Order: sequence, then C-alpha cells, then structure tokens
Amino acid sequence: DVENFLKALGVQNVRFEPLTDHQALHPGQAASVFCGDQNLGTIGALHPKLAQHYGLKQAVFLADLDLSNLLEMPAKLFKSISKFPSVRRDFAFVVPQALQASALLLEARDCFKTWLVDEVIFDVYSGDHIDKGKKSIAFGVVLQHPERTLNDNEVNELVDRLIESVKIKYDATLRE
Repeated sequence: DVENFLKALGVQNVRFEPLTDHQALHPGQAASVFCGDQNLGTIGALHPKLAQHYGLKQAVFLADLDLSNLLEMPAKLFKSISKFPSVRRDFAFVVPQALQASALLLEARDCFKTWLVDEVIFDVYSGDHIDKGKKSIAFGVVLQHPERTLNDNEVNELVDRLIESVKIKYDATLRE
C-alpha cells in the first residue's frame, strides 16, 4: 500500500532497509523507507508487546511518512498512456538469504530504464528445494515503449542483461 501510495505521488526508486531498533515496531518486520538517499519514514508491524498492551488481536501495520520530504520532491507530470502493447516478464532468482528484494528491483530499473512501467515482488520463499542460506525472490516486470511495439529480440536482450547483472552482483541464479 505504501509503495502504491508513493508511486501515485510520483515517487520513484523507493527502497526499504531493515529497521531493528524502533521501539514501537516489531524487530524483523520493520523498515526505513528511502527514495535515493532521502529517508521518507518507517513502516512495519506493531511491536507484539504494544499489541498485547492495547488488547489487539489482529496484526497491525504502521507507516509513518514525513510528508514535508514528499512535498519537496518534483511534482508528478502527466504522461499519456501508450497505445502500444506491454510485455510482462516474471523472474524467480535464488539469492543469498541476506539480500533484500529491493536490490533486485533496483537492478531491474537500471537494466530496463524508461521501458519499465511497473514492477511487483510476488513471492519470497525459503524452504524445500532451496539451499540453506538462500531464498527465492520472484518478481514481475511490465515493459512498454511509448512510441512503438517492442520486439522479442529487444526484450530478450534486456532480460539477458538483467540475469547476467544479478548473477555477477548478487550471486543470483534463476530458479528452476
């Protein structure tokens, strides 16, 4: 929800970094929200002791964003919808357990540049069929050129570039 909210405001390249020392948030389920080097705030699950103190029986998630930082960012400009078809590609990479999913999305943004119109992480898995110390991160990307139809060769070249890049930078392999 926070990612979609920030996207609607035109905030690009949002990333999350683990946060372990916030007194109100659950350790391991909290993160700082960044756009580039700018800290936009925090997000996470309410600490279990606070939930118990207030008698909450369901998980509660909080987001605390500094809107003054958001207001200083350039306004989102209207961009017309392309009349050309989009292309979706899904990936599942096996990566070291410590790697954050946002690192893969940042790499995808770098590889696909302006043709990337959407990305979504849809699965993070560790367990059966994944080596110890590793996890699988699955995400999808939607590519679209604003002025013409993308051809298979262009898309495959970019996909190959992403696969090679994350292999080198993060010791990532495609999940079989």
